[in-house]
Amino acid sequence: MWNESDNEILDRILETIIPPSKDGKIQSANNIIIRDKIKNEVINDNKLKSLYQHGMQYFKQMLILTAKELNNIDLKKFTYLIRKLEDQKPEFFNYILRQTYIAYYIQPSIRTHYGLSANPPHPEGYNVISDTVEEISLLVDPVIKRGSCYREYNEIKVET
Repeated sequence: MWNESDNEILDRILETIIPPSKDGKIQSANNIIIRDKIKNEVINDNKLKSLYQHGMQYFKQMLILTAKELNNIDLKKFTYLIRKLEDQKPEFFNYILRQTYIAYYIQPSIRTHYGLSANPPHPEGYNVISDTVEEISLLVDPVIKRGSCYREYNEIKVET
């Protein structure tokens, strides 16, 4: 079910979803930790296994139609193929996207690039800069200006 071709395709998809920073300081999502997380979930869940197999089969067919080797498809064309995948197989694409984000942003090496601690967020949480009074006022001002509003409650009567 899972072969080297799947690894190569998934790695390319992950790198396209979250590419490395231009200066090379922040890595792309193309790493074995994320691939293995997705792989383990797919292997251990029959519903995900079916979703993955159908989505990957569809993507492999698109790759065949390009008549090029995976590594010879330029970024613009590969991004087009991923967008087509997103349109045609949204459940598969959304699963890959969600798992990519989750696995990527929980990595300590990534969190530190965004000013967060390398430690897990629990039990102590992250130190976050508090909003200023001005920022909070900007957020709540439209709600205050709108005034009170109420939803009408319609009572449903059930006869017994």
